[in-house]
Order: sequence, then structure tokens, then C-alpha cells
Amino acid sequence: MKRIQLMSLAAVLLATSCTSNRQSDDTFALETREVDFQDKTGDVIQAEELNLEVPGVRNVVVYDSLLVFTTTDPSGMLQVYNKRTLEKIGSFCTQGRAMNEFVGSALWTNSQHYLKDGELILPLLDGSTSFYKEVNVSASLREGHTVVEGTVQRAGYDNNIVMLDGTLDRTFSFREPRNIVGSGFTMPQYVVTGYDETVKEIEVFKKHINCQNEDDLERCYYGRLMKHPDRNLAVLPMSSMKYILFFDLDKDEYYALRQKGTPAFSDIYVDRSWWNDNKGFGSVDCSSDMFMVAYCGGEYSINARKNDMVTFELLLFDWEGNYLGGAKMDTNVHCCSYDPDTQLLYAVNIGSEKIYTYDLSGLMKSIGR
Repeated sequence: MKRIQLMSLAAVLLATSCTSNRQSDDTFALETREVDFQDKTGDVIQAEELNLEVPGVRNVVVYDSLLVFTTTDPSGMLQVYNKRTLEKIGSFCTQGRAMNEFVGSALWTNSQHYLKDGELILPLLDGSTSFYKEVNVSASLREGHTVVEGTVQRAGYDNNIVMLDGTLDRTFSFREPRNIVGSGFTMPQYVVTGYDETVKEIEVFKKHINCQNEDDLERCYYGRLMKHPDRNLAVLPMSSMKYILFFDLDKDEYYALRQKGTPAFSDIYVDRSWWNDNKGFGSVDCSSDMFMVAYCGGEYSINARKNDMVTFELLLFDWEGNYLGGAKMDTNVHCCSYDPDTQLLYAVNIGSEKIYTYDLSGLMKSIGR
């Protein structure tokens, strides 16, 4: 099976190109560039429910001819379907204590997958331990049972971790602040763990964001890592801030982009009203040419919340941080995966356990692709 490659996207909206902003910020350590993506998306794209039931579904990835789901079903926490026929062709990752089983849930919240010798690999966290396991989906389908290539222990990063170099042996992790009794809250940590277990920490924040309630500090930094499929380049879209952090780990270059007009971190004051008025990003999917994020900070989402609805905008960026385009989405979903062959975005609503598709062909055409 060949690696999925999304279509190449160029920065076609010159008005939204990134501009450098080197204002002093005594809270934030990274150079920040401004980009304008606010309220610039096009038409609403309607979700279409897929005629497929996957009990306990939690996440999805589409790869070549496969639809792969993680679930809460202990008899098979990894379910594989034929994308075209929707026929189940494999059930793996049972609950148990064998090396190719999982003591707790098989967690896979960043949807990372990669090839190793042409085989599709999913790094999954055993939810009751701190061990990550490389599940070889291709070999599992071939042999009829779960095939695990290797394991690594990475404690304390809440599954906000990506594997570097296409292996478990080198990782990049993000950890929110922790409240240590007697010491207060730690700073958020951005850490590269090397092959020999050496640790390199990247300074991102010099001090904490100014927060009215100390107990809110942890969620000020929320976000979910996404990694470029071929390079050691990761992005962290922040959930409650209009910032996206970039980590080029091969070049040791780190920077951020923010919505034009958004205050610097040193000027932000998080009070009780912040959580109602400020929404940021959720990670969606990425390719060698772009990454996709869900954005809930625009007028479209704000107006929906006033009517007790949850919607989002899908924003597309290249890996240099240029805004490419976007669309409004009509349904609340939690996990998504894009299929370049059909230009469909597969999406899961965890609460209802429904699976949807969005036809993105119009969006791609609107940006010349």
C-alpha cells in the first residue's frame, strides 16, 4: 500500500500570508508571526452519515483502501474495514496482558501512522500503562492476529506525543502544567527524548500566562500535537488561544503563528469569561503539503454556540504557516482523517458513535486544486 499524500496546496491568498512580529513578550520565548484567517472561510459543507456502525468508536484514519478505527471494545480495540465496501476485514488489539494485548484501552488520540518497510504502523498507548506499542496493521491483517513490532515507555505525557524518525525510539512530547503540592504549578514541558533516553527540553514559555484562577492554568496550554508524515516537524494548535506552535526538530527552529490582532501572551489575562469568549483550535489531519485544524473562534462558531449548537471551521495551512483556505462544517465531530483519493474527510462523533464524511472537493477546487 502506498502512503497517503494529500494534494499539494499553495498559498493562494496573498492577503493572509504570514508577517513577522517581533514584539517583546516577557511570557513567551518563541518568535511569533501574524496571519489573518479570521472569518475567511467559504460555504458550509454538509456532513453525510456513513452507513457503518462501529460500537465504541473513538478515532479514525483512512489509509489507501483501509478505514482503521480505535474503539472501547475489549475484544477488538482496533477495527479495520475496507474503505470501498465497508466490510470489516480485521479486529485486533484485545484486552489482556500478553505483549500484543492491552491492559487498558488502546489510545491513539493524535492519529499518527507511518510506514516501516512498507508496512502500516500505528503507535498506540496502553491506557493503563505508560507503554507505547507499534501495531503493524499490514502484518496483523496478513497473519490474522495482532502483530506488535516494539514497545517503549514514556511516562507522564498523557498521550500528547509523536514518534520521530518513524520509530518509537525517539519522541517529541508535550505536557501541560502539573500542580505539585508545596511547589505550585510546573511550567508546560516540550521535550525531545533521544535514542539513548537523553532528554532535551525546549523553552516555550518563560513564565506562566497571567491567570485569575490558578486552577485554570492547566487548560490555558491545551493542544494536541500533529507531526509532518516525513519530516521531524510538529505543530501544536492551542485549544483556548489563537496560536499554533511550530517545532522543526531537525533544524532546531521553533516559532509560533497567531491570528492578526491577537494579543501577545504577556498581554493576555485569563479570567472566568475567557473560556466563553475565546476558542482556539483542534487538530484534524496532516500531509506532506499541509495540515488541517478545526477552529471554533470565528463568528460562525460563536453564533452557533448562542443557539446551543456546536460547529467549527476547517482551516488549511501549509507547513510554513500560510493560511490556504477553509470551509464551515455543519456537524460537531471529534476525530477526522482525510482521503485524497476521494477528497472525503472521514469524521467521528464520539458521543453518538456516528461516522460521517464531508466532501471537500469544492474546497479543493476553490483553491485551485
